[in-house]
Amino acid sequence: MTEFLNGSSQPWLRGVWCSVWNEEYWLPANITWSDLQSTEDHVYPQAEELGLIIPAAIAMFISRFLFETYVCKPCAAWFELDDCKNRAPSNVILEKVYMDFTKNPSNKHLMSLTRQLQWSKRRIDKWFALRKQQDKPSTAKKFSESMWKFVFYVYMAFLGTCVIIWNPWVFDTRQYWENWPFQAAKMANYCKQQRLCDALFGVFAVVFMVTRLGFLPLVFGRSIYYESWEVIGPFPSWYFINTVVILLLILHIYWSCLIIAMMIKAWHKGKVSKDDRSDVESSEGETEQAKKSH
Repeated sequence: MTEFLNGSSQPWLRGVWCSVWNEEYWLPANITWSDLQSTEDHVYPQAEELGLIIPAAIAMFISRFLFETYVCKPCAAWFELDDCKNRAPSNVILEKVYMDFTKNPSNKHLMSLTRQLQWSKRRIDKWFALRKQQDKPSTAKKFSESMWKFVFYVYMAFLGTCVIIWNPWVFDTRQYWENWPFQAAKMANYCKQQRLCDALFGVFAVVFMVTRLGFLPLVFGRSIYYESWEVIGPFPSWYFINTVVILLLILHIYWSCLIIAMMIKAWHKGKVSKDDRSDVESSEGETEQAKKSH
């Protein structure tokens, strides 16, 4: 960072850079950015290391593509999770209306289409319902995504554990330990293994609440609120960071309430419903709705 400031020939750029990375805001008293340069005794993260994000992202993209193609899709086929069991019959006119005009035709449009195609209004409604169903992620696609996330979280959890054992750096693996049972529960749900889904979701709920409502405020919160105050004292960004942590804790309390509500609902209905925190849900209800329109 210091080298960038010294090497820049544009005064306005140096001014903007200094304003964004103001030492008085981000760092404690009597600490400068030059104090955070790596030495033989201490190694600090450096800004140029952000360049590793690009090759890492490319490698991650290639890995996911290969894994979903050669592992997830065969597994989905083995569990008989078809990509799309109900497809709208091919129709050039309706397809053009769907793609170029509207996906929810009004009564006026429906009457015009019935005259043009000599179809009944119910038949056209059924076509649009099936066509909209095709645009939504299939069960096989959702299963493949959950399987990739499951493997990724398990890998990162065990990798993080190894780093903690063999390296003094602090490596946060709580999110990986709590997310793999959640993804496994979704995989079981897509495969219609309800008991396994309920058990895995119970594991996820316990780990989530222990880490988010226990570890976060009692360990992490205590460190940043009390121990950091005693060691380095407050500084401007200290208040910003702690405010963000408080907001995060409030979100975790809200999400925990949703999880508890789901578990109560599951206790009465006999199975876990979709996770209200997630935008991914079982397509079973959607498929049944499309079937009824036949």
